Formats: sequence, structure tokens, C-alpha cells
Amino acid sequence: KRARASEERYRRLFESAKDGILILNAETGMIVDANPFMTDLLGYSHDDYIGKHIWDLRSWKNVVASKEKFLELQQQGYVRYEDIPLESASGQTKLVEFVSNVYLVGNTKVVQCNIRDITERMLSKQKLAESERHFRSLFENMLNGFAYCKMLYDDDGHPLDFVYLDVNAAFERITGLKNVQGKSVSEVIPGIRESSPELFAAYASVAS
Repeated sequence: KRARASEERYRRLFESAKDGILILNAETGMIVDANPFMTDLLGYSHDDYIGKHIWDLRSWKNVVASKEKFLELQQQGYVRYEDIPLESASGQTKLVEFVSNVYLVGNTKVVQCNIRDITERMLSKQKLAESERHFRSLFENMLNGFAYCKMLYDDDGHPLDFVYLDVNAAFERITGLKNVQGKSVSEVIPGIRESSPELFAAYASVAS
């Protein structure tokens, strides 16, 4: 009774999981089960998976599912890959995170492969990187000098100093100040607090 209840709980989790799951025979590499999310992920039916070796599937061919990698999994008991491109039945490329574990079910050793779709995450990451490249290109090629700074305050919240986090080439050319990243303006221009106290107030008002 307890074993049956445990099996039912496992089956519910397996069927409702939001990751693709493949269960393999650990000795042969043959697929013995695939959950619904796995079939939805790549558009192949349950029958397309069952009874096949994972390296014989078109989507997985020449990716991580080679026989050599399966031997590595058998020896280590755990394998993880990121950013694996898999081809869906419709020809779309899905980027996935692939994690495999070997464990015992009764007297039988099985492999559970969890396949998480990270396509949107990776596309967002790529877009962010592209946006940062565009910003960097604009920043470096501006004709106007530009400095990105961080304000420093005393315990009462009064502006104390500011640190150069980044400057562009035009800033260095116009001001003549070189290698200022990570340095405070008081360090770069000694005596500036005494000679130009209004500068710190102005910068603090912009930063607040």
C-alpha cells in the first residue's frame, strides 16, 4: 500500500513537471519513459522516445547524447550541460539545460534526465549583451566627454566625494585626466573640495 502511494505521488510529479524528463535504462541507455512536458517541448510523441537510445534521436544527435558521454554518465553518476541546442520536430532550435542522475529503483539502475527549456532566458541574456555592446560603442565614440561616477556621503548624508567608475576617451582627451577609473576626484585633483565645494553639491543633486 505504501509503495503504491509512493508510486502514485511520483507519477503525479512526473506527469505535471514543468521540465522535460526522460527515464533511461542505465545499462543500455534505452528510454523507458518520457513525461508530457518532454513531448510538448520538442513536438515528438511519447512513442517517438520509448524503446530508443537517446543518441539515436534526431534532436539529440551529436550533442551530449553520444555513447561516449553516456559512458561518462555511467561512471560518474551525474552529468550537467548548459546551453545545449536541440532541434524540435518543426525545425526550431531550443536551448536547454540538461542534467542527468543515476539512481536505483528497486534493483534496477536508471538514469533520470531533466531537460529545462532556457531559450527565453538565453535570448534575453543575448539581447542584454547586445544592448551593452551598443551602449559601450556609443559611450566610447561620443565626441563629448562623459564620466560615470558614484557619490560618497558622510554619515549625515552630505556629499563627501565621488569616484570615477568609468570615463570615455573624449573625457580623457578634453580634461587631460588619465587612468582615473576607481579613483576619487579628490585623489585625482587634490584640493578640489576646497576650491570648488559647489561641485560636490551639484553632483549630489543630480545623483539623488
